[in-house]
Amino acid sequence: MTDPTTTTIGAPAVQYAQDPNHFTATVVTPGSPDEPRRLLPVTFTFDDGTHTQVLHGTTDDNGVAAPTDLLTLPAGTYTLTVEFAGNGLLTASSASQSVAIERDFTGSSLNVPDQELRWGHHDPMTVTLIEPNVGQGEPPLPIPGKNMTVTLTGPLGSHIYPAGPTNVFGVATIKPLMELPPGNYTATACFQQDAWFRASCSAPQTVNVTGGFAGFSRGGPFTVTGIANTTLGDVHVEDGIVISGSNHVLSAAAGERLEYVTTLTDNSTGSVYNPFQVPPLGIAPQYLRSSYCTGAASLLGVPITYSSKDVTFKNDQVISGIYCVTGDIKVQSRVAGAAVLLATGKITTSGGNQVLSSADPLGAKVLMLAESASANAISLQQQDARFVGAIVATGGVVVGSMHSNYTGSLVGQSATLGGSSNTVDGR
Repeated sequence: MTDPTTTTIGAPAVQYAQDPNHFTATVVTPGSPDEPRRLLPVTFTFDDGTHTQVLHGTTDDNGVAAPTDLLTLPAGTYTLTVEFAGNGLLTASSASQSVAIERDFTGSSLNVPDQELRWGHHDPMTVTLIEPNVGQGEPPLPIPGKNMTVTLTGPLGSHIYPAGPTNVFGVATIKPLMELPPGNYTATACFQQDAWFRASCSAPQTVNVTGGFAGFSRGGPFTVTGIANTTLGDVHVEDGIVISGSNHVLSAAAGERLEYVTTLTDNSTGSVYNPFQVPPLGIAPQYLRSSYCTGAASLLGVPITYSSKDVTFKNDQVISGIYCVTGDIKVQSRVAGAAVLLATGKITTSGGNQVLSSADPLGAKVLMLAESASANAISLQQQDARFVGAIVATGGVVVGSMHSNYTGSLVGQSATLGGSSNTVDGR
């Protein structure tokens, strides 16, 4: 004679995919009271007609089997059959019911060091994907093997960068070539829902794409003349570099690069630099007058002044806002303020002691933009000045100043850094 058994299923309120199994089975010999049966092997079979997984457990002193195997099945509705196959003393018994496996929650995060990316460089962006496990009785856990995306979007453009698969820590780092124009962008990292996990996105954060270089010569040479001129950060020249004069310090610190595509000619004395011959980058930083001169009275709260003729900012004038000039712009001594100067012609400076910083609301930090195709579209001939922002020309940028500091980039078809004791800091 064998004793009868009955098997019942214990179903959790919620069972998440890719989690330890929380289903149980209880095997008893029915009676008054029921008699729990211990040390009995029990199988748990999940099946939806396409996917099947079998788990194994052994009843404890209370007759309860609770396997802790990871459920690898995708989310969905399954028939769960729990079975004790019987033995020489106890009869077989089983139970079946419909059960649901839910997609688990995820949390996505994005880290961009210093909230900055350099245009034309391969700077890192790191994504992390976790199971938050809030209220699930276990700590947050990394989710490996998943692909994510990083999206940068802003008024100057947008791009989606694939990232992944995540490693055992749920982390993936990418270093894409940054081609978006310099400016401010909203950045998010996202995971799209799959068969096991729900979608999530990181909190939006503002990331600034900087000019990336102290100097960028799009097609012509980068020429350094005069005495004791300095570049901090990288310089990139799609043509060649010609150095004359003396005692220049050109992208000479650790990690800084003086990059040229064709030739480097050094006719100077006492100059130091870190030369790298590189292939053409194939792209150039893009700064558009139309992004600022929209015809509106202001741009993101910054007032715009329009002029259909040449403009001269005279000695001691304080300027503010965006200036859209159809013609040339001249800047005399001690002009100060926060501004964006945009000319369809040339921009020139004279005298000295100007203190100007960019008022660019788009985050590209443009200070001067001249659309003239002349080799001296921007000519900076002052002394003891401080300029903060990108200085950009369709044609060439010529620096012939003395004792002046430029925080930003010199960008043009060609560029000349001359005069004496000038510093261009593109970091």
